[in-house]
Amino acid sequence: MSAEQTNQPLYEHTLMPTHMRGRFTPAELKNAELVPPFSFTKEVPLVKVPGHAMFNPYAFGTLLHDLETDPEQQHPLIDNELELRMASLLTDLLRTPDAPREQYVRLGLPESGPVAEAHLLPWTQSPQAKASTAPPPRPEDFPTGPLSVHAPLRDLLAHTEGERILRTHFTALLDGPFANMAAELSLLRIAAFAVGLIPPTCSRPSPPNSPPWTCNPAGPARKDTVEEHAASPAAPPGGNDVRETTPSARPKYHTHVQDTRDGTPAPYWE
Repeated sequence: MSAEQTNQPLYEHTLMPTHMRGRFTPAELKNAELVPPFSFTKEVPLVKVPGHAMFNPYAFGTLLHDLETDPEQQHPLIDNELELRMASLLTDLLRTPDAPREQYVRLGLPESGPVAEAHLLPWTQSPQAKASTAPPPRPEDFPTGPLSVHAPLRDLLAHTEGERILRTHFTALLDGPFANMAAELSLLRIAAFAVGLIPPTCSRPSPPNSPPWTCNPAGPARKDTVEEHAASPAAPPGGNDVRETTPSARPKYHTHVQDTRDGTPAPYWE
């Protein structure tokens, strides 16, 4: 459950900055701060650092199911009275153990006072709930190439323009420890389980005669286009060529990212 598409604000509060596979990196601790204790930390302050999730719950919307009549959870309920009761119970559980204030913001719930219908999300998030039932992207629907969505994340990040493009469109995927954990996986494999870290509109091919990917991670005000094609057979040995181009000069085979807010083409891989 998340009220915001970014699944933010999200922080970790700890006195042991470690992951399952290693310690926090200096980059992760760069924005750390020492914060006052919670009611249950025995008057000990805590280190607060930006948190990272393995997936984004916003992609599923707010879901409520009747497990007796719908054990496979195929038909989400939209019932304001029932949702209000459940949201109130959740809010009570947040207040009892002194949950961080930012959790109320992330979940769209009041830090004090009663939960009202204005806090309910099933109606506004029903499109995500429906979209989350779609099957994952099929590998055969995407062209192959050394810098395609079939390539390991490690290879894409090793390429200067590859890293820039990924950071432009998939920041949540690269922040925190996830990039190291999934370094050997392709973007397609990551999209199949790390739901929400790769926007759904960026993980499926577009209709014929249009760019294979259409990304709109920032909402209606922004439209980005990611075109994934096989690497050019004419690419120089040891790597693909990176250069500036205009839309009219695009070759037949390329990987191109263009922010169409101003129509200015970005560097692409030929």
